[in-house]
Amino acid sequence: MLQETISENTQWIDAGCVEDLSVGAGTCVLVEGRQVAVFRVDAETFRAVQNQCPHKGAAVMHQGIVADRSGEAVVLCPLHKRGYHLGDGRCMEEGGPTLRVYTTKVEGERLMVSAGL
Repeated sequence: MLQETISENTQWIDAGCVEDLSVGAGTCVLVEGRQVAVFRVDAETFRAVQNQCPHKGAAVMHQGIVADRSGEAVVLCPLHKRGYHLGDGRCMEEGGPTLRVYTTKVEGERLMVSAGL
């Protein structure tokens, strides 16, 4: 799985107002020219992953359904309903490809997504 390391030099991109995202909903934002799917898991938890489905390559992950599988937040790809862990990007089905994960943080009322490679 691809997960970045956060340092004091990490660049953060403003992904919008936290109040604009409903719990269980996703949206797509551009981070350094890459599409990133951003989700509000609950009132205070936000996650971000690559927007491209690793199976088909289509830019659809932001349209996925946020669900709970065994106590873990996952997004179900709208194309084939394959579940991906929003914390680390792993496919919930054995042997499936992973999603790239981006770190998020909230500053005031703004959701920030890391721009790390």
